[in-house]
Amino acid sequence: MNRARPHPVKMPGILNFLLSRTAVLMLLAPLLAGGGGGCVHARVHPPCPLALNEPVLVFLVDTGVHSALLLPMEDGRYVEYSYGDWAYAVENHDSLANAFAALTMSLQAGLGRRMLVLEPEKYPPSPWLTGDRIQRIYVERDRVEALIKDLDARYRASATTQPTINELNAFAYVRDPLHYSVLNNCNHLTGASLRKLGCVVEGPNWHSKYYLASERSSGSAKACPPNHGDRQANGENQNLPASRPPIVFARPSER
Repeated sequence: MNRARPHPVKMPGILNFLLSRTAVLMLLAPLLAGGGGGCVHARVHPPCPLALNEPVLVFLVDTGVHSALLLPMEDGRYVEYSYGDWAYAVENHDSLANAFAALTMSLQAGLGRRMLVLEPEKYPPSPWLTGDRIQRIYVERDRVEALIKDLDARYRASATTQPTINELNAFAYVRDPLHYSVLNNCNHLTGASLRKLGCVVEGPNWHSKYYLASERSSGSAKACPPNHGDRQANGENQNLPASRPPIVFARPSER
């Protein structure tokens, strides 16, 4: 049964006014600080596909302000973890003022989890992901299993009470002891998780804009032959599924 979307927490008018403008400055400050480099997007160098012994497909999701990984499970489903401020992510108090409060003075963090059945060759792979920008990465299976084990242990350690279900997105949240802030949010979790999967991540981790760099880069986990990209396109990499398409799913307006 669907429930009505709650109204944002009300704040005094002058506080709302100040917070909204401060929030804009907060968002612009990292851009200005990183502008000297010419780009503030994080670049992800996946492992060389030719070096993978047992490759599995992982999805990197960007919703505009939130990023996450969808990780394959043994039963064929994908698991997605979400980290956020409790009031903002779990209780859906998501005004600009609430966003600023979440990033600067969060009182409680939440770690969410949901399982999805995906159809990898379709856009979107799941109805729950409509409107998201999704990129595909092949990584080593044992690294995925180790990451899921770590995240599951963190989730279970916090599950001292019944998880709280957000009916708007089907995430089951538990209270997480780590402090949520602009310096420790969902996008930092994504960056750390990508590194655990054997990817090299360059650039800022505070926002959701992760883009795949060429796998030929020296920053990849293992150096690939100069022409491995062409060999991949011709289906010569026997480790990868023959039907592997070089797809980056995006919002319809970006396709």
